[in-house]
Amino acid sequence: RIPEAHLAVARRLGMTCADLGARAFLVGGSVRDALMGLQSGDLDITVESPPGDFASAIAEALDGQVLMTSQFSTARLSVADVEFDLVMARSETYPEPGALPEVAPGSLSHDLARRDFTVNAMAAELSPASWGELVDPHGGQADLIRRVIRVLHAASFRDDATRLLRAARYASRFGFDLTESSLEQALDSADYVKSISPDRFRNELERVFDEPRA
Repeated sequence: RIPEAHLAVARRLGMTCADLGARAFLVGGSVRDALMGLQSGDLDITVESPPGDFASAIAEALDGQVLMTSQFSTARLSVADVEFDLVMARSETYPEPGALPEVAPGSLSHDLARRDFTVNAMAAELSPASWGELVDPHGGQADLIRRVIRVLHAASFRDDATRLLRAARYASRFGFDLTESSLEQALDSADYVKSISPDRFRNELERVFDEPRA
């Protein structure tokens, strides 16, 4: 379900990271959509134990270029006309509701645990020795089968209230339901929407309106 050009870049990336002493994983929506049998047009890559300037090192090794970087150890790369996001595996803490997270280097386990929902907290290994091996510590594949949206922890909506809109967006798109506990948490956390900056709220709301069943 992933275009051949994207898979070719992912294989090269996995080999390059292994040569650099790191591990690369396909993560998030790319894995979710592939498991659901949906076409996936994006590559979201997380690198565990990356070298110092990992984006530049990987771009140079793959004859690509770094298009942009951010303060959150993320980068946008272009390799063989394929653009993709490259992220350092990290942990996050939220100093207060609605605040941008404070990030620190972490393991893949930390990186998956910081995500919004179990169905987005899966990864697929890109290293040659374990190519395609699914990493699913939070039961995301089972929740896909159950057709439910489930948050990873009790403070999820408080930490980032944009997840309230995202939960509705995914439920609409896939025809899923929130689990009973996640729905209760969403209702209890509704006031945290006021903690989101106007720009972030607008951006997330515009994405809701882009859904086929908005």
